[in-house]
Amino acid sequence: MAEDALARYASQAEDIAREAGAILRGRFGQPHDVRFKGTVDIVTEADQAAEDLIANRLRELCPDHVLLCEEGSRGRSQTGPLRWVVDPLDGTTNFAHGLPTFA
Repeated sequence: MAEDALARYASQAEDIAREAGAILRGRFGQPHDVRFKGTVDIVTEADQAAEDLIANRLRELCPDHVLLCEEGSRGRSQTGPLRWVVDPLDGTTNFAHGLPTFA
């Protein structure tokens, strides 16, 4: 893939990440709907909303790329010119408890 195409994807991905970050910042400190995805791992509606935004924007931007999302692969093909790994919220437990140590 050409370097200019990669630079364009990187720039657009940064814009998408900022949109997802705005969702998370807007929901920080609020009560959350929490579900368990394992014995100790949780997911909030904020996680899901940010991931959905990222996945939808990436699908629009590059429909032939592979998406590997923390909460699910989104039913996409597993082959493509690029693979995006999406985990919009690291530190979900802290986020859910209103602790500002998350990324």
